[in-house]
Amino acid sequence: DTGKVEFNLEDFDIIPEVERAAISLVDAASMKQISLQINLSPNPLVVNLDRIFIRHILFKLLSNIIRFVQKSTVVSIHTSESENYCVIEMINMGKPIGMGKLTEYFNKLQNPNSYDSATNQSGLGFSVSKKMIEDMGGELTYNSNDTYGNYFKIKFKLA
Repeated sequence: DTGKVEFNLEDFDIIPEVERAAISLVDAASMKQISLQINLSPNPLVVNLDRIFIRHILFKLLSNIIRFVQKSTVVSIHTSESENYCVIEMINMGKPIGMGKLTEYFNKLQNPNSYDSATNQSGLGFSVSKKMIEDMGGELTYNSNDTYGNYFKIKFKLA
């Protein structure tokens, strides 16, 4: 056992998966008076990924974004194509989490034995999502400041 996850890769349009993740979280967002704005590419964005894993990743990442944002905030989800890449952006204009805290959340898996990581699962979904995206050949970047609020970008090569 190498500890690596085996993916069942297939070509599919990722847009319905992004839409599914957003729709499944409408109630959670509405409970916090969060408005979800979804702007999907009019053209298919066909990727070669594990559909089940990407579905879980999108749900987990978006649910964490909703979890950490303040009430009465807008969360925007955009899909687009850029230089032969599928780009998924998730932005909330709420109070910034802060780059230090986001970096801590995204790197939790790198130090799983620390007391803090063992006792504080807060933000673990960010770290798991980042690792899974990278394991499938993608990239997850993030920013947090007063201009953008909290910004997350996922990139995968188009199939």
